[in-house]
Amino acid sequence: MAKRIISFVTVFMIAVFCFCTVASATADSLPGSFSGGTKGLMFIKRPETLSASTSDKTYTISASVKEGCVVKVYRKNASGGYDVIHQNGAALVSKVGASGFYSVSVVLNEGDNNLMVTADAGNGVVQEEKITIKRIGRSTLDKLSQITLNLFSMFR
Repeated sequence: MAKRIISFVTVFMIAVFCFCTVASATADSLPGSFSGGTKGLMFIKRPETLSASTSDKTYTISASVKEGCVVKVYRKNASGGYDVIHQNGAALVSKVGASGFYSVSVVLNEGDNNLMVTADAGNGVVQEEKITIKRIGRSTLDKLSQITLNLFSMFR
């Protein structure tokens, strides 16, 4: 009887440990130091590098992701951690289908948007990629436009 109780407690502890590992990897908030530690689940296609700039209010992130992975998009918060982005009342969370194609449009704040995209294959197997999308405001674009016009008028 004692062996059964010890076996049951051991199995229970292993199950709880596995659940906690997966839950922490797929939480709605992650620490700034979070690292999935896995590669090969996801390849970011856009942006082509891990940083980009745009004047648009939204930016489309695309990736090829292993089928069945759950992808989440996070934004860096004021305390340095990351929170899942919610748009139109829904979290940016998707399960990738057989095509392996993932695409999401993210609403950008003006300035730097420090984002983290995670692909979770389950059982604690997670890959993260941190990217920065800089949204350039209209005033900055107007200034750049004026500088460009001034440079052209100098060379006439």
